[in-house]
Amino acid sequence: MYNVWRAFDIYFFTSIHESFGRTLLESQSCETPVVAALPLSGGAKEIIKNSPAIFNVSNRNAEHLADSAIQLLKSTGDREYLGRIGRAWVKERFDLKKWVEQLKLLYISPCN
Repeated sequence: MYNVWRAFDIYFFTSIHESFGRTLLESQSCETPVVAALPLSGGAKEIIKNSPAIFNVSNRNAEHLADSAIQLLKSTGDREYLGRIGRAWVKERFDLKKWVEQLKLLYISPCN
């Protein structure tokens, strides 16, 4: 999927309900910047709110989404910058080794 994500100039995310938002993490990990409408529910909402690399249009206004996408498409520098910080953000929070360690700690911790 890396080659597919890298072929995009931006990822345009408009889901209304998204349970986790894996595509948001995949796109950012491949340095593809994101323009996103904030979903009404699901885990993707937190990813969009917290990632410094996502253009977040919280009011879901189509005109604002289009303006954000056009602004990002016009600036190679902004796309490259957002791509780099998006990848760093995903690696810091969703690295497989960190997840395994967290699960290991959960399983070995005493029950209260």
